[in-house]
Amino acid sequence: MPNLFETVKQSITLREVAEGYGFKVSHSGMIVCPFHEDKYPSMKLNEQCYYCFGCGAKGDVINFVARLFEIRNIEAAKKIAFDFNIACDGKALYTATVYKKRSVISQLEKQKETYTGQILTQYYRLLWEWEKEYSPKAIGDDMNPKFIEALQQMDYIEYLLDVLDGNDKEEKALLCNNPDIKRIEKHLMNLGVIKQKKEFNIEH
Repeated sequence: MPNLFETVKQSITLREVAEGYGFKVSHSGMIVCPFHEDKYPSMKLNEQCYYCFGCGAKGDVINFVARLFEIRNIEAAKKIAFDFNIACDGKALYTATVYKKRSVISQLEKQKETYTGQILTQYYRLLWEWEKEYSPKAIGDDMNPKFIEALQQMDYIEYLLDVLDGNDKEEKALLCNNPDIKRIEKHLMNLGVIKQKKEFNIEH
């Protein structure tokens, strides 16, 4: 049975893989390096290997995909075989299908993060508006409930937004499933700020 790594390397070039994943490759084989903040194309692609003149990253086509998607080399090889329809044994194809399911789950998580950010951002803006609009005009004035809510919630919502902007994947996942997000979503629906509750489902 042919080795999966060799089958992948012999079946497709690094340039074809890079273009397949959305990179614009110049005539000379240069792309913007995805592994550091690269303003100008500094990564050179040969048929089976790459080298970045900016950060020094180097490797073959499988290593490139592994680093790009933050997965192991074996998963990268199976992903390439699946994404580019490279013929391989049944087991590898099955695993690639499993990877596709993982990819769908990953996309779902990103969608939840984006939606959570939208909910928190809308609520924060509303609280900011309430703080300005309903602040007491004179000493002794009663405080409007909306002004009180703004004072009580703004620091907390700002903290949640900071968590969402951070790099801790576990914290962000916990935040997206925090009951407070559902409470805020329902609150915004009752206020007419959002019209419909968002549902997230994985299509099999």
